[in-house]
Amino acid sequence: MSNLKLKRHGDLNQIMALVQLLANGRKDIDEGRVIPAADVFAQLEAMDRADRNEPDDGPPAAGRPLRP
Repeated sequence: MSNLKLKRHGDLNQIMALVQLLANGRKDIDEGRVIPAADVFAQLEAMDRADRNEPDDGPPAAGRPLRP
């Protein structure tokens, strides 16, 4: 019986963590702390090319860094 309670407690913790992530994401969107998806993917591709030592095609579309 206590094992079942522990599982439910763990499930509740996971649900609460997901709710908090969603709330934080909504707050970031509402406050304008977003990066367009195209910029993110362009930066990831540039980082991937750099890891493979391939030539870079230039900066991402908006030129904003993914990392601060």
